[in-house]
Amino acid sequence: MARMKGRLFDRSRYVKKYSYVRAPKNLSYIGDKNLEMEAIRVSFNNESSKEVKFELPFNGIDYNVSLTTRQTASESEDSASVSLSIDPNGRDESGFTIRASAPFTGQVDVLVVRMSNTV
Repeated sequence: MARMKGRLFDRSRYVKKYSYVRAPKNLSYIGDKNLEMEAIRVSFNNESSKEVKFELPFNGIDYNVSLTTRQTASESEDSASVSLSIDPNGRDESGFTIRASAPFTGQVDVLVVRMSNTV
């Protein structure tokens, strides 16, 4: 499991502006590791597997993936009651394959995170 130390700070609070309206938050990340993150929404249409491609390829396959099914309003009540997993053979720098326990129709929210020491 990867660990990192980091914090978010508001860059707008360090600017010398004396206005009546506070500037919106401008959050920045400062940490001891490089953090790469991508959020993707994948749509299934009566399918049991789906290939996901990243916008930009990662530098390695040591990324972590979080999968969450989303119930759509127009579908039946049990359409998102499936178990999802990542196919270990279909995993590379440019994407991966999601396997479902049964064919279903709905959406899956995917969060991919990679922490590394190199920039």
